[in-house]
Amino acid sequence: MNWPEIRKRYPNKIVLVEARTVYLKGNKRVIEEMCVLGNYENSREAWSAYKKFRFKLSARELYLFHTSNAQIDVDILFVKNYIKIKTQN
Repeated sequence: MNWPEIRKRYPNKIVLVEARTVYLKGNKRVIEEMCVLGNYENSREAWSAYKKFRFKLSARELYLFHTSNAQIDVDILFVKNYIKIKTQN
């Protein structure tokens, strides 16, 4: 699914997604297709689910986003000897 489809299907929810089709554009990670692993009412519930999925699927690219955001931005920050992926939503 793409982000507009997810927003329509899960209005005003926090969604846990796995990025499926992704590419780099400058310092941004652009997610074209993603799979919804869960949807949640509150951040505590969402974060708990994220940690469980992260433990099971450590090699996968997982994100939490709120569907009230019209678009999602995933910035990549480069720090000496460390790469951090930062989401803005």
